[in-house]
Amino acid sequence: MTGKHIVIVRTGGSIINFESYNCQELGLAKALTLKGIKVSLVFAASENKSLKVNYKGYEIGIYLRRFKAVNQALAWFDDIETLLDSLEPDVLQIHEFGMLMSWRVIRWAKKHNTPTCLIQGSYRPTQKTIFKQLEQLFNHTLGKYILSNCDAIGCKTKMAADYTADYTDKQTMLTPIGLDISKFECTEEYDWKARLGIDNDYRHRAFVYDYAGDDDASVADYIKAGTLSTDFQTLIEAGKKIAMVGSMKINDINKTDNSDSAKAKKQQIVEMYFNQALAFANKAKAINPDNTNVDLLIENITYDITSNSY
Repeated sequence: MTGKHIVIVRTGGSIINFESYNCQELGLAKALTLKGIKVSLVFAASENKSLKVNYKGYEIGIYLRRFKAVNQALAWFDDIETLLDSLEPDVLQIHEFGMLMSWRVIRWAKKHNTPTCLIQGSYRPTQKTIFKQLEQLFNHTLGKYILSNCDAIGCKTKMAADYTADYTDKQTMLTPIGLDISKFECTEEYDWKARLGIDNDYRHRAFVYDYAGDDDASVADYIKAGTLSTDFQTLIEAGKKIAMVGSMKINDINKTDNSDSAKAKKQQIVEMYFNQALAFANKAKAINPDNTNVDLLIENITYDITSNSY
């Protein structure tokens, strides 16, 4: 693959902060450039724009496309075909076979005989009746077209693989994608054990956050219980509780504040709760690696907490 050009298209109809620590596409691009692979990224945006990111002497192209959307799945980017024509990719990567833009990109790829990889992250069917029916209709028609024309399919979790298997017999590969924790910002270590009343022999690391709620004492109890326990269910319940409270705190901020300081506050919360919940999930996985509750907990940590933190 050295010397090849990969174009990664985030096909969802939502604007993300690609400068965020949680931008998986940019993180992947940085890793690939160090392997000598040229990478370009395409995102939905409020205006058409192109820019460059320099990473350790390598240049990553970022192309923003104006779009219209009913929801994240049913989106339409401006003139994506002309952009792909100009980029001339050797390989394409798209996200989610339930996205309308994935269908558009795969049609271009088929026409130009360009190998395409799909990365699937979604695993839970939509719950609202009308959107659930639309999802099933899309998956059984355009979704199957997308899957049948992909050259490789990667799934972030086993649940995503099971979800994909409902619509294709193609082999999938488990490709877990997580957060680059080194990118966390706005954190300051402090004696949090004393604040939560935890004994000094308790060995765990966390970070300060300036958002306090009624659930803090309850979280402290779960932290202590999970740290001292080797019981699988205790660890799962501790992880669930910590993840749930983290999500609640972030959602409370989302409802009231969208300032830069609020974004920083959400990052602080994510880091503290992400690390704690994931520590218990990994400890539980070591005890019972085949239990699907562990995978579900990790999914909740990754998607329910972190993806709400933009």
